[in-house]
Amino acid sequence: MSLSERFPNRIDTGRSYQFDLETIYRNFQKHLTWLSNPTPENQTHDTSDRYTCGFPIPDFQREPCWSVAQEVKFIESLILQLPIGNDYIVHETGYNDDGSPAKYSGWLVDGQNRLLSLEKFWSNKFPVFGFYWKDLTRAEQLRFFKLPFPQRRLDVWDYDILNAIYEQLAFGGVPHKK
Repeated sequence: MSLSERFPNRIDTGRSYQFDLETIYRNFQKHLTWLSNPTPENQTHDTSDRYTCGFPIPDFQREPCWSVAQEVKFIESLILQLPIGNDYIVHETGYNDDGSPAKYSGWLVDGQNRLLSLEKFWSNKFPVFGFYWKDLTRAEQLRFFKLPFPQRRLDVWDYDILNAIYEQLAFGGVPHKK
């Protein structure tokens, strides 16, 4: 029996896209607009009880668990352009015949703590290198927006497979609690 017969098949984790932080910021701002006027016409994602930077959080994801110190180190790592690990992973957006977002559309499958750290920084919840977001000059904010932050996009329309991908990816971070 060959190794290829003993190992499971590769899981299709979609495609990686090279985005910058401005892409996430725009998504966050669009979500804030939707929260102030939640009409079907401006709904872009599947609905959820929780969101991070405008991405719906699936019910199988745990609550965020990073400390403020971890959030600050993450933002510092972005600014210093250090390797930050995996892409954040979102589910593809699809639409129903009536134009409403399809189930699972836009779900944040992996990266909740990273994106929540960005959201908190943009909301002036903590300083980085001694400065809150509001303290940065426009030039400094624009420089931050241009920092790379790749996204991987899944196109899997099966809840159990999405959950399994999340569980597999979550093994190496902060341990899950029951």
